[in-house]
Amino acid sequence: MVQTIGHMTSKHSTLEVSTDGVNYTDLGNSTNSFAPAGGSHGVGSTHTFTGTTPVVGLGRKEPITATIRMVYTEVDGEAADLFDGFFNNQDEIWVRYRPKGAAVGSWEFVGRGYCPDPIVPASDATSSDIIVKEVTWFGTELPMGPQAS
Repeated sequence: MVQTIGHMTSKHSTLEVSTDGVNYTDLGNSTNSFAPAGGSHGVGSTHTFTGTTPVVGLGRKEPITATIRMVYTEVDGEAADLFDGFFNNQDEIWVRYRPKGAAVGSWEFVGRGYCPDPIVPASDATSSDIIVKEVTWFGTELPMGPQAS
């Protein structure tokens, strides 16, 4: 089999949020990581009196979470400001993640959920690192589909 040529890096990835699933705000200027986890089907199993192997079945999907890392700023409209509002107002938010960037036909992952984490950054006086904050987005699913626009 020939080695893939479809690989990519994150340099074109986009991450956007919305409170209505229609009007999205691009967070590319103030976020640098999107790490989804979970969303797996539950698996059930049991044994019967006959046989030596289990009976196995798939159950319902588990919730999906994503860790979003942002550069902490106190600038209106940037990630920390938006997620502070989502947290305090208990807003349901839509997340749209595009690994290859915004391009018609490329894949996007869109889901809705909540931000259960406050936007309070940690800091360390002995460090010269930029202050970053990670928050969790907690949703029902993050299905993939082709971008329409």
